[in-house]
Amino acid sequence: MVHEMKLQRQPFEGIKSGKKRIEMRLYDEKRSLIKVGDDICFTDMETG
Repeated sequence: MVHEMKLQRQPFEGIKSGKKRIEMRLYDEKRSLIKVGDDICFTDMETG
């Protein structure tokens, strides 16, 4: 399963470049659906 998440430009660019390897999120209802083996697609909020 693929999960879509939006990021501000700076954290997005950090992940894209490989310098940022961890993204922390509140364990809410949406995030509780993520399982081991799922993919997460991050999108830059400014450029889409």
